[in-house]
Amino acid sequence: MSDLQEIESPVFPEDTKTKHNWQLSMFPKKKVENKDYIALYLSIVGGVTDDVKASFQFSILNTDGRAVIQTSKRSHIFSRPNYPYFGVRKVTSSAGLIAPEQQQQLVANDSLKILCQVWIDDGLKQKLGAPNISAEETSRLWKDDLANYIEKMYKESIGTDVTVLAGTSNFKAHKAILTGRSSVFAAMLNNNENMLEMATATVTITDFDQEVVKGMLDYLYTGQADCMEERALELLQIAEKYELTGLKGHCEYVISENLKFENVVMILVLAHNQNASYLKSRAFDFINMNKQELSQMESFQADVKTYSASEILAELYLAQP
Repeated sequence: MSDLQEIESPVFPEDTKTKHNWQLSMFPKKKVENKDYIALYLSIVGGVTDDVKASFQFSILNTDGRAVIQTSKRSHIFSRPNYPYFGVRKVTSSAGLIAPEQQQQLVANDSLKILCQVWIDDGLKQKLGAPNISAEETSRLWKDDLANYIEKMYKESIGTDVTVLAGTSNFKAHKAILTGRSSVFAAMLNNNENMLEMATATVTITDFDQEVVKGMLDYLYTGQADCMEERALELLQIAEKYELTGLKGHCEYVISENLKFENVVMILVLAHNQNASYLKSRAFDFINMNKQELSQMESFQADVKTYSASEILAELYLAQP
């Protein structure tokens, strides 16, 4: 399987009522961010001339026929010839699928069972120019398509016009995206010939490592950062530096969900220094709710001494009921 670029299923009907024909395509080793993933795409085939709005879901079944890996249910307007296919690039990692323990559960007779369920929304197709879906749904679908194309432009370096340097990595990006999302990048890259970044179309970042910079760029283009769980503290700081409100808010939420006795003082000071008001409030609440236990912990007292110069600790003291 690993030697194949694409595997196509036989054509199958959705049901006897609508008579739409579909085909499933599988890429066993789809390269995404330098990792191999199982990718699955659903295509509408045949002589369809109208747009068809459908929902679909992929499941990888074990040898007992139960779904072990399952994607979320997704919707798409399948349009021939322009947009006849849609799918999921990262169903599961290729390495994980071929691990011996997984193969025993999923692979039988050198075969892998994939279930593709298709639902035609509203039961019927729609003609171009006369949609039978709401304006809100149409807007959402167009936004989803636009988001997919923006991600594609970033991942495949289509039309890039600025380079972001971090560590040993060069990230290709788009000036319009950076300046539209960040007033700091706008000041660097827009109409200021005295700025080195403007003259060279290059932004050099030295105070964050390449994984954090990549996480920032991924978030600007896709609203997600693969390193969020592990590097949320650094992502919060880079978001504050470049005035990335959305990323900063996401980081505050993730960090606040992981407050512990061992890290709450450090996170409180970080939140104060990074003007993270939501995170700061959550840290205050955590300390006040657990003050009896914390007051008896030597590690908490040590942290208080470590950060004793910070004005936030005085604020914490004054906030004690």
